[in-house]
Amino acid sequence: MLHSRAGAIALAYCGIENAYKGISVDNPDSLKLAELQIENCASHGIYCEGCDSSAGLDPRTITDPGLVGIEVRNCTGMTLSGHTITDATEYGIKCYDVASMTVTGNYILGDSNSEDFVGIRVKPVSDTSLYLIEENTVERCSSRGIWCAKGLGGGASVEKNSISDASYARGGTGVYFYKSSAKMRQTTVEAKTHGVVAICGQSSGSFWMPDLGDSTYLSEDGDNRFLDNSLYYIWTMNLGDSTMMAERNWFGTTPPNRRKFYGDIDYVSYLTSDPGSFPRVLPGDGESLGQPKLSLGQNWPNPFNPRTSILFTLPSDGQVSLRIYNATGQVVRTVVDEPREAGSHEELWDGCDDSGRRLASGVYFARLVVDGKTRVKKLALLK
Repeated sequence: MLHSRAGAIALAYCGIENAYKGISVDNPDSLKLAELQIENCASHGIYCEGCDSSAGLDPRTITDPGLVGIEVRNCTGMTLSGHTITDATEYGIKCYDVASMTVTGNYILGDSNSEDFVGIRVKPVSDTSLYLIEENTVERCSSRGIWCAKGLGGGASVEKNSISDASYARGGTGVYFYKSSAKMRQTTVEAKTHGVVAICGQSSGSFWMPDLGDSTYLSEDGDNRFLDNSLYYIWTMNLGDSTMMAERNWFGTTPPNRRKFYGDIDYVSYLTSDPGSFPRVLPGDGESLGQPKLSLGQNWPNPFNPRTSILFTLPSDGQVSLRIYNATGQVVRTVVDEPREAGSHEELWDGCDDSGRRLASGVYFARLVVDGKTRVKKLALLK
C-alpha cells in the first residue's frame, strides 16, 4: 500500500495487493502513476484527493479493489483514461466535488454478487462545472451504469459509451441523471430495466433536465441506442410543464413502444434503423505509455493578466476546436477552429471575447475537441 500526504509521488511498473487501499494520496505536489496492477484490496484500488490537471494516472489494471476501483475528490482538470477495473462492489470510478473532469476509454465490470454497483459516478463541485464521460464500457452493473449530476449541456456530456447487461441480467438503470442538463449522444444502453432515468427540477434558480437529442432546436441527433430495456426506455420525474428532448434515437423497433416512455418526452422524431454502436472498450484497451496522446496542458501563466499561453498536443492530424467558456457554460472565444498537423501547438489568448472586448475577472475553461475527444482546463483571469 502507498499512502502519502503532500510531496512528489511517482510509481510505475509494480504490483500492489492485499491492502486496505492500494494507493491513497492527499494534496500531492505532483503525482505520476503508470502501469500498475492493483488487486485484492478491502476499500479502494486508488484514492486521490486534492489533485489537479498535472496528475498523471496512466492506464492500469485494478482487480477486486473492494468497494471502489478509483475515487477522486476535490480534484480539478483530471483525466481518468484507459483503466480496466473489475469486481468492485460499489463503484468502478467515483468522482466527487470535481471540476473539469474527463472519464474516457475505461472498461468496468462490476462484482457478480453486488446488488448496488455503479459503474461511473460524477458529482461536480458546482452546477456549472464541466465534465465529459465518453467511450467507456460498463458491464454487470446492478444499480446504475453511469450516474451524473449537475452540468450544463454546453460543457457536460455523456457520449459514445456502452452500458450492457446482455450477458449478466443484472437489471438496474443505464444512465441516471440527477438535476443535470448534460447531453447524451451515441450511447448504447442494453438489457437494463430502465434505459435512462432523469430526476429533473429546479436548483440554483435554473431548471435542470438532460438533452438526449435535439434535432429541432440544436440540429443535433441523439443517435443513442435503447435495446431490450424491460420496463422503460426513458423514465422522468419532476418535469412539470417542461418537455424533455429525446429526438433521433433508436429504440430497437419501429415504431417504439410508447408505453416505455414515462413523462412528457419528445421522442417522435425517432430513427427507423440502427445507427450502429461506437466500438466497445475491452479489458486492457488502455493506451500504452509509448503511444502519443491527445493532451491539453495547463495554461501559463495561470492566473494571468492580460494574456496566457495554451499548449496542446495532437497524436495525429485532425480538425481542432479550442474554445473558451465562461463559468455559466457559454462560449466566449473561439481560439482555434481548423485542421492542424500532429505534434505540439501553442496558442495565445488575450483575455478578450470574439468581439475583442476585455472579459471580466473570473474563472474560465479551455475546451479542446479533436475527432470527438475532449480535454478541459481551468483558467483564472485576474485584473
